[in-house]
Parts: sequence; structure tokens; C-alpha cells
Amino acid sequence: MKILSLIALLILSSAVFAQQMAVTDTGETVFLFKDGTWAYESESDINMVIETNDMPFEKNDDATFKVKSKVNNTSVFINPKDWKFAKSTNNPDAEYEFTYQHGDLYAMSITEEIQIELEQLADLALLNLRAFAPNAKIVNQEFRTVNGERVLHMEFQGTGNGINFSYVGYYYSNEMGSTQLVVYTSTSLVPKYRSAIEGLLNGLTANNA
Repeated sequence: MKILSLIALLILSSAVFAQQMAVTDTGETVFLFKDGTWAYESESDINMVIETNDMPFEKNDDATFKVKSKVNNTSVFINPKDWKFAKSTNNPDAEYEFTYQHGDLYAMSITEEIQIELEQLADLALLNLRAFAPNAKIVNQEFRTVNGERVLHMEFQGTGNGINFSYVGYYYSNEMGSTQLVVYTSTSLVPKYRSAIEGLLNGLTANNA
């Protein structure tokens, strides 16, 4: 695995459901991390108002290959000429890993059987990301309608081992479970691969749609 992918994966792997929630004796919600640290839910950046993008987003016509989850009812349509996929071996929390065939661009789908509020789903990812990249921040967030389903679009930036990384993801949840589809690369490469990033993300669908 390339160094760029490995470093980003190590950070991202820590940003997926790596803590529990608890309620203090004063009624405040806190997140408990595996390393023994904790943070108030109220400290999250997600508590700000998230706007809705009214423009509909749909999968590309050339995204013809369906990668179907075995955990919930979501699928990701990919262009097999641009992306290759495999069952995840590097992150036990992920179901599939995706590799862009034309450059340093990577993705993974993290699927769960439980339903989680979209804001909380992204909140968990950010708080865990900060445990390994303290300067991680949200640079873009909005609700979108993707292939007829309401998703939360989030873009994070953080630093690991001296390299600046960006993580662009769709967060989706319904009664059948929750899905995080996250694309990651060096921040400097995001403009170059923006079209490929959006193309993969917009392949996220619900099988009952």
C-alpha cells in the first residue's frame, strides 16, 4: 500500500464509531474514547445549523457496476474503468475499500445495521478524527438529496505525520442501518480529483429506492 494511502487510512480508521456515549449526573452527554479521554457533545462543530442544497444529485451514467452491502440496504455504483474495489482488509470497521485507478485517491464504505441520526453520525467521525489529528476541522457541510435519499455531505481536513489530508464523505441512515462513504486523499490533490470524488459519492443508493 502506498504511504499516502496508509497514513490517511490509519487516521480515518480511528474516526469510525470508536467511542461510546454516556450521560453525566448533570444530564450532559459526553463521548467516551477508547484512549480514556472524553468530550462534551456540546463541544462539537456539528451543532451549528447545516444548510440544505436543493440541487438533486444522481449517479453518473457510466457508474454501471453495483457494489451491494451485505450489512444494510445500501449500494455504491462505480465506474469499473475508474475504480476497483475489494472487501476491506485494512480497517475492520469498513465493509469495502475503493481505489482510484488514475491517481492517489482512496475510499471506503462503513456500514452498520443500526440507525443513527445523520448529525450524530458525522459528529462521531469528527470527534474520533480529532483524537489522532487534533487540528481536524469541517470545511464544508450540507444536506443533499442523492438518488432520492437525504444524506449529509461533510468535508474534513486534518494533518497526520506532517501531511495534510482531506476526507469527503456522504453519511446516510434509515431504519435498515447507517452508511459512511468516505473518500480521502492529500488536501492538495482534492481540486484535481474533485470530479472523481463527487462521482463516487453520488453512486451511493438505497436498494429500496
